[in-house]
Amino acid sequence: MDTTRIVWTGPGAVELQAGTVAAPGPGEVLIENELTLISPGTEREWLRDDTSHAVLGVTFPFTPGYSSVGRIIEIGAGVDGWTLGDRVVPLGAPHGAHAAHQVVPAATLFKVPDGVSAARAVLYQLGGTAVHTIRLGHVQAGDSVGIIGQGPIGQIALQAVRALHRGSSTLVLDLEPGRLETARNLGADTALDPRAQTDLEEALAALGGGVRVVVDLSGAEAGINAAVGLAAPLGRVVLSTGTAADLPLAYGQVFTKGLTLVGAFVGARPMEFGVDTSTFLMLLAEGDISVDHLIAEPFNPQEAPEVYQRVLDGDRELVAPMFVWSTR
Repeated sequence: MDTTRIVWTGPGAVELQAGTVAAPGPGEVLIENELTLISPGTEREWLRDDTSHAVLGVTFPFTPGYSSVGRIIEIGAGVDGWTLGDRVVPLGAPHGAHAAHQVVPAATLFKVPDGVSAARAVLYQLGGTAVHTIRLGHVQAGDSVGIIGQGPIGQIALQAVRALHRGSSTLVLDLEPGRLETARNLGADTALDPRAQTDLEEALAALGGGVRVVVDLSGAEAGINAAVGLAAPLGRVVLSTGTAADLPLAYGQVFTKGLTLVGAFVGARPMEFGVDTSTFLMLLAEGDISVDHLIAEPFNPQEAPEVYQRVLDGDRELVAPMFVWSTR
């Protein structure tokens, strides 16, 4: 079958190419994609060079993307439980999604709940990651939860705390006033710029001097060590942003507080991440999590070179950019 796909031909080089896609083999299905989602942070790092994605066995040229929603248009032998036309999202390889069609193992599929639009469902990787980080925090009833970073994952994580752990208090930190205002609108108990030291000290004092569970979504030295600093004695710090850099750690605080550090790379716990993705889709369908504020007009794949240049430039207006492949 004829198809089109976005191809990174080298560092910083992006093309939309025509090609073909094979019929699904045993245990596989062919999906016609409706939307695919760019993850600006990860894809920016991967497009710059192959330092990070080479460890996954992928280098240039290749088709990027790992978040897609579409409909099954062909089913391979031995596949049960799926029918033509089912709207699905796949959890599989960390690349290959930015294409009009994909062949994927049926075992990686999750059904999009009725009433959930494609534009909401395609955020499942971000949403699953958010739920994953909160679950790894082992939040208990009444715990205080801190979230450093209020990008899309942070905003979903905040809502996941409120949905899954009612009675917990939330403290979120971000440098951007607009994100802090969004966090307040989403129900954060306290949303602060970490540079407002007096306000932060007062917030921590109200929580007994520290936060029981802290999630860092910055992936930066300052954010990670801020998480360590916020954590209460015997607290838990969940590190959720992928980076290839070796970052200095405030080891003295980790040691003297008896903190537990948890790496939340979703690839380390693929079965658990599947459960977390399913949980996100359920919370989305039930209205406990809203992502409508993250959704913008999708781009035509022909605009891929320009869109990815904006990604490389760190354009903050690209919060959750999408490509539209089919509107059937």
